[in-house]
Amino acid sequence: MTFNKAKDKQLLVISVLIMIMTVVIFFYMFAKTPESLKTSRNGVPFFTPAAIHPESGEILSIETLVKHFKGN
Repeated sequence: MTFNKAKDKQLLVISVLIMIMTVVIFFYMFAKTPESLKTSRNGVPFFTPAAIHPESGEILSIETLVKHFKGN
């Protein structure tokens, strides 16, 4: 099997560019996350723990509480 040096270099350059672009895009996604991906429509952070109803002991999501008190 023979290898063409020019084609091998071209493939190497394209592969390196793709790897660099992948790393840059992942860094951008995690460093500059848009606000719309951090909170819900009602402004509740997505990773907020649930609350416990003091009388019944029922577990309620914060999103449910926000909707209840906003009247939605």
